[in-house]
Amino acid sequence: AITNLLEMAKQTKEQIINKDFESATEKLSRELKAFSHEQGRPDFNELVDVYFVLADAYIEMKQLKRAERYLSTGYTVFFKIQQEEIKASKGVFNAETTQKLNALRATLCKMIGKLKKAKGDYEDAVKQFAHSIYLDSVEHGPENCILSSRYFIIGEAFRSQGKQVEARKVFGKVISIWKACLTKKLCGSMSGEIDELMLTEAFDNLKSILSVLEAELGAINPVVGECVETLGLIEICLLYTSDAADDTPCVDLGGRRILKKKKH
Repeated sequence: AITNLLEMAKQTKEQIINKDFESATEKLSRELKAFSHEQGRPDFNELVDVYFVLADAYIEMKQLKRAERYLSTGYTVFFKIQQEEIKASKGVFNAETTQKLNALRATLCKMIGKLKKAKGDYEDAVKQFAHSIYLDSVEHGPENCILSSRYFIIGEAFRSQGKQVEARKVFGKVISIWKACLTKKLCGSMSGEIDELMLTEAFDNLKSILSVLEAELGAINPVVGECVETLGLIEICLLYTSDAADDTPCVDLGGRRILKKKKH
């Protein structure tokens, strides 16, 4: 049952990026509620990511009270995991445990930041996202593309506060991160993978950034040009990924080539 819930959470997370997740979220919520009722408790360590995914989905759906409940349960489970690790290691964590706890803290801070932003508490949201970026950058480095969506949301929070200059600086960070990562990928010098969901999310974020930059700086601007160039690199990478996938069928979604999984 836990394995099924984790698989459903993974699918829901993918659908959040594609903006088609309401039915999957409700199904996951029902299955989790039934499982918790059957087991007599909700605080299984393995389900911490499920709670974070549901919190994320309900934030996107603007159902903030439900999001807060799932985030609160996720925090409780995280605290339980942390206390168990402290007891087991007598307070001295090895590298693997530190990495695991930092990853969970980073996700927790990211979710708190999203909730704060949705509630209009932009200053605290920025702090939470900044701490989340710091925790993940310890493992992945500060220029890793997995951090770019958090920089993007920080930029959006700055714009909501009327801090246009600060927002443009952060948006510039998003552009530079993706330009560097995609250039390395196309040159074959990048370790690790960039999957199609990351590329899809980056495409949407950069399109939004481009719209803002063009409105504020005009179309003839170096930063605008760099954003357009990076969007082009994303489309090339999507095509490259498609060709590398043994002619996997793909469809065009608003100028984006998105892979379809092969049916076996």
